[in-house]
Amino acid sequence: MSINRRMDILKKAFTTSDGYVHVIDEVHVDNKDDPPPQLVLSNYDIFNVRQKALYLSMFYDYCESEIPKKTLMDCCELTSRAMSQQGWPSRNKYTIYRWHKSFIQNELFPNPLTERSKKDILPSFLQNEDVAKAIRLFCRSNLAELSAELLQEYVNRKILPLLVHPPLDFEDATAQPPPAVSDEEKKEELGKYGLTSLSISTIYRWMRALGFKYEARKKYYFVDGHEKEGTIKYRTEYVREMNV
Repeated sequence: MSINRRMDILKKAFTTSDGYVHVIDEVHVDNKDDPPPQLVLSNYDIFNVRQKALYLSMFYDYCESEIPKKTLMDCCELTSRAMSQQGWPSRNKYTIYRWHKSFIQNELFPNPLTERSKKDILPSFLQNEDVAKAIRLFCRSNLAELSAELLQEYVNRKILPLLVHPPLDFEDATAQPPPAVSDEEKKEELGKYGLTSLSISTIYRWMRALGFKYEARKKYYFVDGHEKEGTIKYRTEYVREMNV
């Protein structure tokens, strides 16, 4: 398939209402009584497929204009920078290259349902009701400054230690200074959930799964939230805990 045709298919995936269906492996309706694919896949799944299509569309655009002056990995790097500048979630060049290698096998993305079924044997942070409740409460309490980075720091500082040393009352424990744990203990705990690290992309997926939407910040508008009441309270609590 030519790059131009590949780009057309990918653009339809993120610009039309049902274009994503045509770039997902094994998504079809065998029986007229079966629900249409958009009812089988969650909004989160559809968002991820469209996001991949958007990134790869730009990637192939760079390939067409820059190769052979630049390599495939160079084009991945250019794509990563351009998408980040437009306010999209950060995706490194290796992730984009992995998406490309997967897509060119048959011009389809893996079915999210099939991918997820392979991971269902692993426990999930969000299957722990106490953890999901604590993360959701933290996000709602910090909406004005909420970011994947802020939640990443909270999970690493507060949630992981409580998983290493489970308290009798998880909700009460989140309001107290966390128990002291080593980085090795945190890494071991992450391993129980099939994770090697607490990456921003993982945190972002958790936020989406819990119903928090990503919205790109508008250009030329900046908000200084350093002295907001909620920020001061959170900063004071963090400093106090670090000095314990």
